[in-house]
Amino acid sequence: MYAYFSDNSIFGKKVEEDIRSLGLDITLLTSSEQISEVVNGNFAAIIVINPYLRQVRSIRAALGKMGGRVSMMPVIGVLEYLERLAELDVLRMLDDFVCGGEFVREIETRINVLRARRELDENAISCGELIINLDSHQVLLSGRPVDLTYKEFELLRMLASTPGRAYSREDLLKNIWGYDYFGGTRTVDVHVRRLRSKIEQTSKYIETVHGLGYRFAS
Repeated sequence: MYAYFSDNSIFGKKVEEDIRSLGLDITLLTSSEQISEVVNGNFAAIIVINPYLRQVRSIRAALGKMGGRVSMMPVIGVLEYLERLAELDVLRMLDDFVCGGEFVREIETRINVLRARRELDENAISCGELIINLDSHQVLLSGRPVDLTYKEFELLRMLASTPGRAYSREDLLKNIWGYDYFGGTRTVDVHVRRLRSKIEQTSKYIETVHGLGYRFAS
């Protein structure tokens, strides 16, 4: 099954007809709010016709709120014109895209490839536009790699692994820097500040627990 966002153009209607002609189930959505009502683990992907930035951000945010495997659901763009390739900010937020022509079979193939990759990457944490791959130590924000130091990654990994749990500065210091580290807890504050500057351009992920330390937003 596929969730589908149309732009109500002739092109969009043709895409929908072509998908249905293959005997594939498709659910037409008109707003990102509907995602939480209909999308579940049985959906293969979300297809968006001629996507625009605000729309894709809303879709990503809705998937992020649902969490788990659903939050990792592929979002595929179908572009009517090659000129749409110039809209890089939108393309970076898509998992993949196809452009015009005989695209339906190609969409299905690309979705299957993405789902296979995701099964290999299940050891990952996803929260909104932030994805943390625990195996590769790669962090993506809105599809773009985030350059973190080893300690910054370990700090993010520890907090994000248990959303909502508050960690004291002392606990973070001991677990990440080790018992033999002679620096003070201010080291934790400095790394949290640097980490926030790299991942919190649009959303807040790390919360301060006054008088104690920090937690990852649940």
